[in-house]
Amino acid sequence: MSGIKNIQNVNLSDIVEPEHSVRFGIDEAELEELQINIAANGLLQPILLQDKNGHDKYEIIAGHRRFLACRNLKHPKIIAKIVNQDEKTRMIMKASENLSRVNLTAVEEAQIYDNLLNINKMSYSEISERFGKTKNVVIDRIQLLKLPKFILDAIHQKKITHSVGREFLNFDDIRTQQYYFDYVSETGANVKTLRQWVCDYKTQKIHEA
Repeated sequence: MSGIKNIQNVNLSDIVEPEHSVRFGIDEAELEELQINIAANGLLQPILLQDKNGHDKYEIIAGHRRFLACRNLKHPKIIAKIVNQDEKTRMIMKASENLSRVNLTAVEEAQIYDNLLNINKMSYSEISERFGKTKNVVIDRIQLLKLPKFILDAIHQKKITHSVGREFLNFDDIRTQQYYFDYVSETGANVKTLRQWVCDYKTQKIHEA
């Protein structure tokens, strides 16, 4: 029977990390801040776990950072709610928690939507309706994942905005993207400037054809 069981204290050694990560990377400074908070105040919100294959093991549905913080603090147990839901529902629950984070980056948001689209087989419209986003926002974020990793890293680390990063999709190949990315890094160019570079680049391509 599906649902949520009572809150329990679960051994950290019985918990496995998520199979489908929706985080682009754990920010160490952010994690350290969370550890300090938990050390001072305790874990105020239980993590969400799923029974894993009936072998007394649990997979994290929501609360990966809280789990890592408690593990780093060498806590033997963690407060958790155990759920028994189908895979689609679990992924929606996981996505909902991650999308509610105030410091979520555009790249992490893109990965969440991409997982729902490709693993959960949800349509763009279903994703937008479920999470209160416009269909265009969902498509826009997922398109970011077509960018090379060095640009995704820059967006995730907030060295450039996702709007600037998205403009690099207008260049034909990774060498050209790298060339203009270096200019952006040196000059701090904004979206308007980069769009002009894109326009000049495309005009030049037409003349060379």
